[in-house]
Amino acid sequence: MIKKNTVVAGSKNGFPNILHGGIYHKSKNKFVEFEIEYIDSTHIKLLSLKNKPGTKVTIQGQPPFDWSISLPQNIILTKQ
Repeated sequence: MIKKNTVVAGSKNGFPNILHGGIYHKSKNKFVEFEIEYIDSTHIKLLSLKNKPGTKVTIQGQPPFDWSISLPQNIILTKQ
């Protein structure tokens, strides 16, 4: 079976260099919100990652909700 994911994102009004959106974190079975800042053509900065707010429900057969964020935050990524 082929599993596909979608990233939903957009810029904030007045802040064209900041991308705000969300992505499904497969290993933790949850949706995570992110903010990325465009610095220049070879650098972006991952400003933040956070859990989507709201009530969390565990469906039988799925792992329980994991509140931890194991991905790095506040880092600059460089295209090489």
